[in-house]
Amino acid sequence: MAGLAVMLAACGSVPRPFSPADKGGGVPPPGPSTALIVHPAVGADRAALDMLTDMVVEELRTREVAAIRYEVPNRYRLVGQASAGPPQDGTATMTLQWQLLTPDGAPVETVAYRQDVDWASYRQADPFVIRQMARAAIGEIGAMLGFDAPAQARESGPKLILSGARGAPGDGNAALESAMTHELGRFDVTVDDGRGGARLPVLRALVEVRPMDEANELVTITWLLHDAEGKERGRLQQQNRVAKGRLDRRWGVVAKLAAAAAAPEIADLLRRFSP
Repeated sequence: MAGLAVMLAACGSVPRPFSPADKGGGVPPPGPSTALIVHPAVGADRAALDMLTDMVVEELRTREVAAIRYEVPNRYRLVGQASAGPPQDGTATMTLQWQLLTPDGAPVETVAYRQDVDWASYRQADPFVIRQMARAAIGEIGAMLGFDAPAQARESGPKLILSGARGAPGDGNAALESAMTHELGRFDVTVDDGRGGARLPVLRALVEVRPMDEANELVTITWLLHDAEGKERGRLQQQNRVAKGRLDRRWGVVAKLAAAAAAPEIADLLRRFSP
């Protein structure tokens, strides 16, 4: 069960388009043929931040910025820092900062934001979690460098009825339904309330939490997708180990992790049989 819900709150200066002529001393800005040196991010948990740095480099390259991690002379630099507040119910609020420097080390622009993460997944350097962090970072860095994250081609997507979740302790049923509604929207799937009488596919979730040992529980979430005629078209099962009692009250990021991991496959399956 992996994923990440990104909750951003500005805590730095408002980004402005990158203008190399202002401070770069004539050095061309980062682009397809001009390297941007990305220094290792520093702060909480080196393994996770090393992976984050690598993934930020990958994301920049997909946007035609020649990002590298090794030194070359006379190039702009990007430096990242991260700190984390004390975890609450397994979720920590991290403060991340990215600073763009000229080749001679003068600051050009700084962006800072906050991001909620599942602390255990972050400390284990979970690749799915770190990838979501990298994509959130690109949204901030892109504004600083003068590009936006590329808008994916949008198409009119299918609809379904989300009949909710059953069996989750705490606020899990409502949290899973809310998180899945949000995540499906990212794939142009509209969640209909069903009150209009339209015959639509139906998605529901069954949740089971059972003891594994004295310290841990096994969470199983089964997503069931039926077509408008009531025929089951597919099911997706997720399992994860959590600390005992972790989900007795608030699911928080855990619900968002589960929905983020399941939504792409559900949307793909829905498109296979929906008109």
